[in-house]
Amino acid sequence: MYLIILIILLTISTSGIAADNCLGDEIFSKEKLTSLSKKIVPNLYKKSKGDAGRIAIIGGSTEYSGAPYFAAMSSLRVGADVVYVVTTEAAAPIVKAYSPALIVHPYLNKRHASKISQLIRKVDVVVIGPGFGREDDQIKLMLDIIQTCKNLTKALIIDADALFALSYNVDILENYPRPGVILTPNSREAAKLMMVVNGNDSNWYNYWGENVSVLLKGYEDRCYTSNPKVNWSLSSGGSERRSAGQAAKFTRACNARAYDKYGRSMIASDMLKKMHFAFNDVFQI
Repeated sequence: MYLIILIILLTISTSGIAADNCLGDEIFSKEKLTSLSKKIVPNLYKKSKGDAGRIAIIGGSTEYSGAPYFAAMSSLRVGADVVYVVTTEAAAPIVKAYSPALIVHPYLNKRHASKISQLIRKVDVVVIGPGFGREDDQIKLMLDIIQTCKNLTKALIIDADALFALSYNVDILENYPRPGVILTPNSREAAKLMMVVNGNDSNWYNYWGENVSVLLKGYEDRCYTSNPKVNWSLSSGGSERRSAGQAAKFTRACNARAYDKYGRSMIASDMLKKMHFAFNDVFQI
């Protein structure tokens, strides 16, 4: 529960012109957001390993081994205690070679469905989609994993290829239990989901019920929830160099710091080096 709220706070932010619409409507003041974030970010004092969160990153392939790596390292860099990467047998040694800090399981195959389910039971948050692939068997496996997360009432982040898979069975998220789901589409992914769920209805993001939120990434980020009073948008921060994307305040802060140092030569790994400083900037801890 801590981690899903933290992820939401990472998108909302607590400093500068963060949630422009939300703050403009005086639903949350900057002071309230700052105070709330300090209470929700897990305290590291006298904790055991795992108390600050266990996350599963499910995705990756031979062609796209970097995507789950960056998702996993970002989770560790914001303070999660344990991060598991579930990827294919071919990609597992590649991802493992990137960092000894990662726990990598070569389970991403329908033969290992029971092992994936067992691992999901152990974690607080599941992130599915980065680098997964879009072949028919991969789509079916992603949908099976999403159903498992729903059955186990796990906090779920759906990104990248898992959003593509979702377009084949959008009803799978209907009545998803708390703590809920966050979808993170870009404009093209959002347009596809919108056409599948509700044609041109501008309120398509309410299709799945109260526990599914949508973070629409782009030049202007927009977050849609079941409560329109706390929907928000953000266009400040970041840079013109969109290495690994820069959605929401925290990621934009990492991007801006890395761009200040590396300019046009900046790559995604440069943003990882700036996460500690951006975290302090955003959460004022």
